[in-house]
Amino acid sequence: MPVGPLTRDTLEDRVYAQIRDALMEGRFAAGQPITLRALAQALGVSLTPIRHASSRLVAEGALSVGPNRTLSVPAPTAAAFEEISAMRQLLEGLAAERAAERIDEAEIGELERLCDVMDQAYEAQDLLGALRANRAFHAGVHRAGGSAILVAHLDSLWLRAGAVVPIVIEQSLHEHFIPKDPNHPHRRVVAALRARDGKAAKRALVCDIAWAADLIVKHLAEHPAAASGPRPMTRTR
Repeated sequence: MPVGPLTRDTLEDRVYAQIRDALMEGRFAAGQPITLRALAQALGVSLTPIRHASSRLVAEGALSVGPNRTLSVPAPTAAAFEEISAMRQLLEGLAAERAAERIDEAEIGELERLCDVMDQAYEAQDLLGALRANRAFHAGVHRAGGSAILVAHLDSLWLRAGAVVPIVIEQSLHEHFIPKDPNHPHRRVVAALRARDGKAAKRALVCDIAWAADLIVKHLAEHPAAASGPRPMTRTR
């Protein structure tokens, strides 16, 4: 047979997945230098799986290699981020429309829970918690769309955009917000999905992406070399 039996994920796969998740959540700042040794220490593993995982992420354009083999997260220009945002609006809008036809009550409940988690993070001024909840919410909508191809394309876009997402989340932490605000785009997405209204779900999600993109593009244009502070990594699960 041309294929063999399935095997469990290797340590390399788990390391790769954890670094990839951290990049999409925005736990690495744009332009932040990253050493292999620091990653190995943070994740509690040897250098070998870190080397393999980082090579895969460099090939995907999520990391770049500088002098002395130091890694960093590429900082997108304002123009590049506008392109990423435009693609996200198209593809995430499609995912939301598809999700309205396929999502079940358990998935809707999880999205609603993530809205509450994000509110709690804002109240606690917890940047990392807000970043994780934001990424988990969008990823939940992507998966509910029922297309592995669509999810893969969106993951690729998030890998290239994650480092600058904290710009808008940090601003939100310092602004007044209304807990359980029904007008927040995330809660509007949930309401539309519960009503099986794909068009409304798409509009709400596109509105969320476009609003954040306007703030981020303005920031990148005014501070092209700026980067937010690093966020912590945790050991492999």
